[in-house]
Amino acid sequence: MVHEKQRNFSCPFEGCKRTCFREGQLQRHIRQKHEKRGEMQCPECPYRTVWKIGLQRHVDEVHKRVRYGCADCEFVSPRKDQVKNHAKKAHGRDITWADIGPMKA
Repeated sequence: MVHEKQRNFSCPFEGCKRTCFREGQLQRHIRQKHEKRGEMQCPECPYRTVWKIGLQRHVDEVHKRVRYGCADCEFVSPRKDQVKNHAKKAHGRDITWADIGPMKA
């Protein structure tokens, strides 16, 4: 018998259509999207996020202009995960995070 997951938890905020599988997921959604708890501000511009990694990526990509490049071709991206995915799809290579370093200016 196939077990089908149902999204039994719906956001109570008017106009929000978010549904979740677990109550904890819904509570996190409410805290972050509606109550704005834990929101962090970029020190250099108006950008705001509740995710620490999101703020770090924003600073690296927008303000520090950090870029990562493919060792096999001219592909360049501000994100390591995109370089890793590119290497797999374009070159059939599984590379590690340690293989991906920032490009030299």
